Amino acid sequence: MTAAQEGTYTCIAKNPKTLLSGSASVVVKLSAAAVTMSIVPVPTKPMEGQDVTLTVQGYPRDLLVYAWYRGPASEPNRLLSQLPSGSWIAGPAHTGREVGFANCSLLVQKLNLTDAGRYTLKTVTLQGKTETLELELQVAPLE
Repeated sequence: MTAAQEGTYTCIAKNPKTLLSGSASVVVKLSAAAVTMSIVPVPTKPMEGQDVTLTVQGYPRDLLVYAWYRGPASEPNRLLSQLPSGSWIAGPAHTGREVGFANCSLLVQKLNLTDAGRYTLKTVTLQGKTETLELELQVAPLE
């Protein structure tokens, strides 16, 4: 469900034999728990030499910290972390071509074929809820 689908939904029932009818309405609102986080690469099919932004949709608004990894979420694979202060820490896998944003998105500049593969995002909220998302990035070679 998306925010665009919020609103009042009405069901109307009519009985053609008795000519009786009735209706019931319900207001549907999206709760914070119903928003699922997702990662969308922009452009969706990046080519070698292009920049790609791994855009995070539905990230938690009560975000405390997050980290991006190249491969599984383990320390040697960490690209970038954002601390509660808003400052960034580059991890062991950082190449200098990755840039993080406050909305959890990751920019990878001047893609090469070795940039293809799994990217993992790990978020932690103020309440301590941890969420992990993965994306398999495809990089098309230059023609």
